[in-house]
Amino acid sequence: MDRLNDASTVREGIQAMLECSVDVVTSNQTGGCLLILGIVNYSQENEDVYTYLKTVRKNTLALVHHRIEKGVKEGELPADTHVGKLSSYFLGIMQAISFQARDGASKEDLMNLIKPAMAAISF
Repeated sequence: MDRLNDASTVREGIQAMLECSVDVVTSNQTGGCLLILGIVNYSQENEDVYTYLKTVRKNTLALVHHRIEKGVKEGELPADTHVGKLSSYFLGIMQAISFQARDGASKEDLMNLIKPAMAAISF
C-alpha cells in the first residue's frame, strides 16, 4: 500500500499496487495471499482469523478509495468518477490476481492482467 500512496499520480499508484500484489502472490510456492484466500477458508472454528482478515481487506479498500478520491480532487480523474465502484474494482483485481496465482498462473500471466485493468482509469 506504500507504493499506492508514494506514487506521484493515482494511475502510477494503482499500477504499482497491482504489480506489488503480483510480486507478493508469486513469492511463495503455493501462490496466493492469505488476506484473499482467507475468504474461502471460513468456518466457525476460525471466526477470529476470518474477522481479522476481513478487517484488513476493508482497510485495504479504504486506502484504495482514499487514493482514488485524492486523484479526483487533484483533477487526475474526472469529477464524476464513482470512487466507490472504482475502488471495489481494483480490490477485485487484487483478489483475482491472488486466486489465479493459487491456481498456478505464472508471474507473466498475472502481470498481463494489469494493463487491461488500468484501462478503467484511462481517460
